[in-house]
Amino acid sequence: MSWFSIIFFFAITITTGTLVDLLVRGWSADWFEKLVMRFGAGLAALSVIGVILNLLHIPLDYRVFSGIGILILIGAVFRCRAASTGKKNEANQALSQFWLQKKFWYGLFMLVLFGLTLHMYLEGSFRYDYFEDTDPWGYTAVADYIGENKTFSVPYYSLQYSEPYTQGYQIVMGLVSQTNDSIYWTMKFFNALIVSFGVLFMYFFARRFSGDEDVAVLAGFFLFAVPAWVSHFVFSLHFNMTIFVVLLYVLAQLTTGHRSDQSSIGHQPGDASSEEPLHHNRQEGQGWVWVGIIVYASMLVNHFSTSIHGTLFCLVFIVTRSLAEKRLDWRPLSLMAGGFILSLLYFIPAYTKHWWLTGTTEQLGGIRALFPVMRFLATPFGVVAIVGVVVVAVLTWRSRKRWQPSLEVWIGSGNRGLLLWSCGLVLVMAVLLLPLELTQTVGTGDRFYTLEDFFSASTNNMMNNPIGLGPVLMSAVLVSFLLATIRIKSLFEPDKAWIAASYAWLISSLLLVLGKYFSISIAPFRVWTFLGLFASLFAAWGVVATIRNLSKSNWLMYVALFLLAAMTVPSTFLPKRQVNTMVWQDHTIGVPESHELFVWMRNGGIPKNSVVAHLCGSSEFLSGYDMDPPLWDEVFHPARSVDAPYFVKYPINLSADAMSVLRNADVEYVTLGASCLWQAPVPVEREEAYGNFIRKKMDEYLADRRLTLIKSTGLELLFKIN
Repeated sequence: MSWFSIIFFFAITITTGTLVDLLVRGWSADWFEKLVMRFGAGLAALSVIGVILNLLHIPLDYRVFSGIGILILIGAVFRCRAASTGKKNEANQALSQFWLQKKFWYGLFMLVLFGLTLHMYLEGSFRYDYFEDTDPWGYTAVADYIGENKTFSVPYYSLQYSEPYTQGYQIVMGLVSQTNDSIYWTMKFFNALIVSFGVLFMYFFARRFSGDEDVAVLAGFFLFAVPAWVSHFVFSLHFNMTIFVVLLYVLAQLTTGHRSDQSSIGHQPGDASSEEPLHHNRQEGQGWVWVGIIVYASMLVNHFSTSIHGTLFCLVFIVTRSLAEKRLDWRPLSLMAGGFILSLLYFIPAYTKHWWLTGTTEQLGGIRALFPVMRFLATPFGVVAIVGVVVVAVLTWRSRKRWQPSLEVWIGSGNRGLLLWSCGLVLVMAVLLLPLELTQTVGTGDRFYTLEDFFSASTNNMMNNPIGLGPVLMSAVLVSFLLATIRIKSLFEPDKAWIAASYAWLISSLLLVLGKYFSISIAPFRVWTFLGLFASLFAAWGVVATIRNLSKSNWLMYVALFLLAAMTVPSTFLPKRQVNTMVWQDHTIGVPESHELFVWMRNGGIPKNSVVAHLCGSSEFLSGYDMDPPLWDEVFHPARSVDAPYFVKYPINLSADAMSVLRNADVEYVTLGASCLWQAPVPVEREEAYGNFIRKKMDEYLADRRLTLIKSTGLELLFKIN
């Protein structure tokens, strides 16, 4: 463990996160909420800053980021000094009484849940000394490249997770890796740390969104326990889901200024939600737009498919909230438009450089579905279409004062908001039920889900995208859905808009999860994380509202919440914990003796970051053993647009030319052995012959005087080039 890396990570995220204080005037929140959400905003901003610096050819060096963080902090301090004049005594008094408030104890409880989550993820992640599946090895190789070369620009597309694949996650990990000597430890530790913050972000989002402490703490607890939330799998999807909750917090900040604190059905005077006003002035709201632009742009450059799903849910929120509040608020749309434009600083240069990929079947995180659109937009007709959309958008914006008041009056008449929303839902269902396959964007784990999948908390779950809500949460969701449906008319009022939005989120995420049954399917199994998030929020509202309808006693609320937790932990959280702490299978090396040698290398057998080449198949996995394989050498890892040389599939014949190739690539060590059977799979009928071929090559290498045997595990050999 590198304490310097941990200190640096929190220092750079929190100082960068003070951009919230710099952009938002009069941020109304307690010190704990500000600290956590500064971290979240700073974490999101690192990806965007990395994209901008790379575009300007400024090295992605941790010292450069530190300097930027310090400058932002200085600006925030000077900005806040003027606003804090005369408020010091008031702040000190509020701080001294903070521990007496319900939110202090709820915040402390959420810290405990954060600690338990982090312990679970770290225990599971370090239970074995390799990366599970194949994706983490690829992310690690690219993050290591960024850490070493201080850029994500690559000479050509060779590895799946290199440019033009979204680079935000790899930028953050590569940046932190510069402060220690192990990319392996960096990826495992900081991935677990970052995704653990999801429960804290959820608590503050739900508190701000609902204006209710009880709803917020229960939503945070449900997210802590639900299986469908993220795992410790090293994957930019899980990183991006954590950033998405920060985006929801920003959206909540944009909406609370127009909602009564008495916002929850069944809310009783004197509850914790009235302890702190959630209203803010318009200037504060405008500041949150700028923060949201950065966070949304970060989502877009972190992971593509989750950003597409996240965009859909943002649009669902905007439409539902507008119909419920009977007014149009352009700020969320401005946030999304600004974030999209900012993200183009990555996508335009990346795909201009790697344009040939738009004519291939490369998935690139799901962006392949947009390749036809991208190729059309690059034509003259596409340019005309872009100009037309921009002109229409500008004219609509500039003329809004003429048509917007009339539209709002029309929507506000009677129950038109609810009627329009219901008609929209009916129309969506009619399209989904068409006996056609309009679009089928599939994921690796898509299938036809049944009721059992929703009620279960299985100990046999997927590592990359867990599923299931568990019996308690799913039952709470059904009760809450029934309550909301019965009272749906009252939800479409300004002070209940957040409940209507939660209701719409639940329905839309459920429809997307069940996409295999419909005409439109957008990677259904990837939506389980969103369903787990929205189900936690919606069920928390329903449970709290039901309890308050039964009794006004706060003690009954506490007892009911305790009993609910007592049922949830054994039925839902413990199976989730078992899944996250069990040994997950290695799908990359496959041979214990080969893995033993590679671990020996990582643990000090040879110097870390030695240039090591695997002489059959890909060498990218060696980055996960803290080595430095020749990943962008045109011989060892050619561009995917050209035919791979013979030895990428079969062991190289060590001719004089071959040795020259190794030396020109600055290769110090080479490995060969049984891992070749996994790195270069052959048909079953040829496995025995290929195995004999590998053994013959191993004998040849042992007899070659140009090589010195450094380590042998019987089935895997490590040589140093003389």
